[in-house]
Amino acid sequence: MTDTAAEEEPTLSAAELEKIALRETVLAEEKKRKKIKLGILGGLAFFTLLLWFMLQPLRAGPEYGLCRTYLETYLRYPTTFKITEYDVFGRSLRIFFSYHDEWGGHRSEMIECIASPDTVNGFVMEDIKINRNPITKEKLKLFNNAIPGILLSEPDLIIPRPPRDKDLMGLKRD
Repeated sequence: MTDTAAEEEPTLSAAELEKIALRETVLAEEKKRKKIKLGILGGLAFFTLLLWFMLQPLRAGPEYGLCRTYLETYLRYPTTFKITEYDVFGRSLRIFFSYHDEWGGHRSEMIECIASPDTVNGFVMEDIKINRNPITKEKLKLFNNAIPGILLSEPDLIIPRPPRDKDLMGLKRD
């Protein structure tokens, strides 16, 4: 039986064997090129995604948004203020800012907020101080009542980049 099976198999000529071997090497090279292309595309996609994340502005938590919103309601001309520095010190959040007052003068001040989580409103402001002077309890209560609406309107959470060491021009305001 083995003799008849051997006779039935066609024998390939040397030229045909060479064509098959050449086709297999071409296919192997194409697979290799495809892997290289996919590796390059994957690396390029990773680099692009990394660059995109690095160029995103710094964002803070909702406590910062609440404190900034109170600051905007406190200032007479909120479009003139610029946040110069943002600092978290223990439970308190400090925002240093500068603005133009109603007489055209340039002023620099600080607001300090202490917020705690709340199951009903999301957050409750325990204390707000402007230049280390606490606001009245009535104003604090009114602001705490407005917190759910503020959080629904998604306050601005973008924080300024920290100033570079020995870069006083970064703190200058025109």
